[in-house]
Amino acid sequence: MKNIKWTNFNINSRKTTVFGSSLDEKLFIKIELKKNPKKNFDVDSEYDVIKFLNERNAVTAPRAHEKGVLTYSDLEKILEEEYLMHFQKDQEYQFMITDFIPHSENYNISDVMFSMIEQKNLGVFQGDIKPDNIRYDSKSCVCYIVDYDQAIFLNEEQKILNAKQFFDFCSQYDKEKF
Repeated sequence: MKNIKWTNFNINSRKTTVFGSSLDEKLFIKIELKKNPKKNFDVDSEYDVIKFLNERNAVTAPRAHEKGVLTYSDLEKILEEEYLMHFQKDQEYQFMITDFIPHSENYNISDVMFSMIEQKNLGVFQGDIKPDNIRYDSKSCVCYIVDYDQAIFLNEEQKILNAKQFFDFCSQYDKEKF
């Protein structure tokens, strides 16, 4: 994380994570303020899900670069006061760095479905498919899925479901969860 200049920070509505991008818009950082008990994974484990997909050559997931912990002193070097005020001086905070994925609205539902099927075949369901978690790169024509804190690992039976069966499974999973 040394020598990376960060910018464009935001805090999510639940005040559980702060995220931003590198100045050159090549990297994305997510810093966990506190674990949301309604999420399946903290930032450390979310990174591991992305790494799992990377190791299986997923085209539709961002590249995982680094994970670790930041002290308040570390945060003072990268965050503006409006974000720094949410952190406590005596704690450490998990972070992860992945690729920053540019976004375009020029995608359709079939792009999302193909991405979900690729990841299903690799053993992961992201668990929170919504517009905020879709990134479409119009240069590469790849529809990426991001934000794996609600992901689940699929068993062998789920991995071999046909598309209709898988989307029925996803629908049922969402109904039960939400």
